[in-house]
Amino acid sequence: MKKIDTPNYILSVLSINPYHEYTPVQVQKLFFLIDKMILMKNKNEKFNFIPYHYGPYDKQVYLELSNLSLSGKIDIRLNKKNGYRLYKLSQSIIPEARKSLEETFGDTEITNIRKLNDFVISKGFNELISSIYEKFPEMEENSIFKRVSQ
Repeated sequence: MKKIDTPNYILSVLSINPYHEYTPVQVQKLFFLIDKMILMKNKNEKFNFIPYHYGPYDKQVYLELSNLSLSGKIDIRLNKKNGYRLYKLSQSIIPEARKSLEETFGDTEITNIRKLNDFVISKGFNELISSIYEKFPEMEENSIFKRVSQ
């Protein structure tokens, strides 16, 4: 894996599924899992996640996404049902983000990022947080969420 700055890292990761709109919990947990299960091996974590109300959280994830939105690389819209922000790559940046992904990560890492992405987006809110707590119990420390049995 090559060194990559945080904004390009975010764009690269989201290029795995460029048309998906990520909820706040999905985007936080995706980057947490990648940090802990892929980047930590190279001592190259991008964020400093702490145990928070709904598991691992780093406000820097949202700040980076907001900055990328200001530069037109991330689309952010409000979900009319619940008022949450939804995040996805801007269409114009997809080719550049995919190229960055391929130049930065090896085939095995890309496969693992894809698996983590598929895992995160396949789970509902409760199931996703519960599964994070199952694997990383230290992230449940400050939680207001009560885990569901698996």
